[in-house]
Amino acid sequence: MARHWPAVHACGVAPERSRADEAALYARHGTTLPAQLAGEVERLVAYPARGFIAPVTVPAEVLAAARQLGARV
Repeated sequence: MARHWPAVHACGVAPERSRADEAALYARHGTTLPAQLAGEVERLVAYPARGFIAPVTVPAEVLAAARQLGARV
């Protein structure tokens, strides 16, 4: 949002699902919740350089956790 509509203030909200339900959702789509989370961090790091999103600061702890999940960051 910040890249394309900087004047709009958005707030993310967690889904009203349990972790098990969330994992089942990703499993139905052929992936895992940990893989999805690692991919989200990869995109937060890579997409600003491609002009897709505004740059964000990703804490070192999040990068380390993403690497443990298999992210290439």
